[in-house]
Formats: sequence, C-alpha cells, structure tokens
Amino acid sequence: LRVRLDARLAELGAEALIKIVGSTNAFALTDLQMVVVGPAAGEGVGGREVMLSRVRKTTRTPDGTHGIRMKEGYTISLPPRGFAMSAAECRATLDRVMAEVEERVQSLKSPDQLEIERIEDEMEEAASASERHVEVKEQQREHRLAEMHQRQAAQRALEEDGGG
Repeated sequence: LRVRLDARLAELGAEALIKIVGSTNAFALTDLQMVVVGPAAGEGVGGREVMLSRVRKTTRTPDGTHGIRMKEGYTISLPPRGFAMSAAECRATLDRVMAEVEERVQSLKSPDQLEIERIEDEMEEAASASERHVEVKEQQREHRLAEMHQRQAAQRALEEDGGG
C-alpha cells in the first residue's frame, strides 16, 4: 500500500503533509486533496483523489469510523483498524487527521459557501426527521391495527364460545 500511495502521489506531483499506511487502507493529505488507496477508495483499485474543496462534510461514528461525504453524493469510510498501531492510537490518529481535513476543507470554502452548506444540512436534517416521524407514525398505525384485529378475533372467539 505504501508503494501504491507513493506512486499515486508522484503521479499527482503532490507532497504528503500527513501519510498513514495500514494493512488494508492508506491515505495521504496534501495541501488541496486527500489520496485514498485500498477498499476505502471505493471501486477504483488504483486509488482515489478527493479534492478537499469537494468535501461536503466529515462525520464520525461512535466506534471511531470516520466518513468523508462528498458533494457528488458518495461517502468514503475510514475505519479505525488495519493500521500498525493499537486501537486507541489508531482512533486518536484518525481523529487528529480528520480534524486537519475538516480545517482544510473549511479554509478552502468561502463564507457564502459555508452558509449555503449549513442551510442545506439543516434542510437535510429536517427531511430526515420528517421521514423518521412518518415511519414512527406508520409503525404506530400498524400496531393499533394489529391490536384491533386481535380484539376482534378475541371477541369472535368469545361469541362463538358463548353462543355454542
């Protein structure tokens, strides 16, 4: 992976500010992009260059997996494993690197662009909350319907027992 990552950086003529090489994934951060090699890169086995200006947002799950969501709609997932360090060191290293990625992403965007993305995030959250609300309401409706059917079946059973 180190050879593939170095080759990719050489092709781009870019110098890595930060480089992390593991057993399954490798990535490097340059001034304007992040180079990912391994399964986290997605379909292209040769690797993927992520222009930092195209990063929509970064996320982190409770297990320490970082996600880089791109404006194009796909997300690159960087799990905290597969590196030659302890799990705690790996999480700390990824947290540090992703904080640097987020800082660089923010510095490359104009205030207007950041405001537009903030509004889009709020709209996306509201839509997601609305979808969850609809799902909960549907589950409640299905539950009430099932209870009603159970009551009707119990009433029929009582009527049949009482009438027979």
